[in-house]
Amino acid sequence: MKEFWNQRYSEAGFAYGTVANDFLREQTSRFASGAKIICIAEGEGRNALFLAAQGFEVTAMDMSEVGMQKAQDRAKEQRLKLTTIVEDLESFDLGENQWDGIVSIFGHLPATLRMNFHIKIIQALKPGGITFGDWWTKRFIHADE
Repeated sequence: MKEFWNQRYSEAGFAYGTVANDFLREQTSRFASGAKIICIAEGEGRNALFLAAQGFEVTAMDMSEVGMQKAQDRAKEQRLKLTTIVEDLESFDLGENQWDGIVSIFGHLPATLRMNFHIKIIQALKPGGITFGDWWTKRFIHADE
């Protein structure tokens, strides 16, 4: 899988563009000023860079070295502070009580990893922290379920 994403992100341009996800832009005000946020499965960094530009302390994490390098290059161009981590979600340790916000935009997880990783997300949030994402499912799930 890592090879797939490295190849995809090696192509000219940006696989998902450079503009942050609409849902993320709508939800940004929910984060406290200066919040410490991690964007998991972040690809080439479009969402993390948007958050960094809003003044948040942002870490972008993805398994693709190519994607994270593109994110770092854009951060330097835009004079933004961005921490990047290259690691697979299966082995990544989010820590405990560490993040004010955890964001996952199109961070598709295999069923074998999904439940355990979502538990890790809850454990990694500080009290009052929030997590949200934009995920795909075969079944419509209303936000109130």
